[in-house]
Amino acid sequence: MKNDNYKIFFLFLLVIFPTLLFAQNNDNMESELSNQENTDWYNSNFKTYEDSVQYYSYMMKAPQTPSERRNTLSSYQQQLSVFRTHLKSFVQQHATDVLGAKALIITCFRNIDVNLDTLQHFAETLSGQGLHNKYADYFFQEIKGRRNDEVGKMFIPFSMTDINGNIVSSENFKGKNVLVLFWASWCIPCRAEIPGLLSVYHQFKNNNFEVLAVSVDTDKNRWLQAVQHDKTDWHNLFNGKAWNADVVRNYAIHSIPKNVLINPEGKIIAKNISAAGLEKVLSK
Repeated sequence: MKNDNYKIFFLFLLVIFPTLLFAQNNDNMESELSNQENTDWYNSNFKTYEDSVQYYSYMMKAPQTPSERRNTLSSYQQQLSVFRTHLKSFVQQHATDVLGAKALIITCFRNIDVNLDTLQHFAETLSGQGLHNKYADYFFQEIKGRRNDEVGKMFIPFSMTDINGNIVSSENFKGKNVLVLFWASWCIPCRAEIPGLLSVYHQFKNNNFEVLAVSVDTDKNRWLQAVQHDKTDWHNLFNGKAWNADVVRNYAIHSIPKNVLINPEGKIIAKNISAAGLEKVLSK
């Protein structure tokens, strides 16, 4: 009974604010697929399944006894399996039209925990039909981006303008550990983690460590104000393309905060690392 308040709160969020639990992403595809028509279409086909997955995902973060946690995890895995089965059936039925690809993209945008190998299988189902439209092509790029994001992969170089108007290339920092940080002025969790990361940066910046902070802001003035307010003296980067910036699309980023840690050879060695975890890695 002690989890009833969490259950009620979660269901309230789903009913009153159905998009609150998902990423704030305003790229062109996201804007199109989040309009009322597409939202109603997706919800009519998937919302019941999605709500069950998101509910148990949320409950796993609530205070629980070990027994309750095991039961919650079991229920989550069961509901996720049901969701995947339904999605697979839908994609197979619509492998030759736009609906299958649209469903897969929205699933990615909403950050439902669909295994990457499962998504790869869906991509192969679509490509096997020779399907090429803007939705299928976007989904293929999505899978490629998620593969690029795997630990052990070489980081794809990028260039962007810094706060002084200079072009900064990630390749300029070969031979150093580099944290590529994705954030925005409006992102409260991003701003909350900056003090800890900034402290680690100051501790190691003279020891072959750099931070490239990539903003997904669209408003340059708000970005500048946030940089000045937070007193971040690392490399602050902005190009106004927000979620459509090449480095963002290359890694299929739909939510922030997000970070990638690159070693001196340019290989990804960690993702979404905390300040404490970063300090531990750099101290080795």
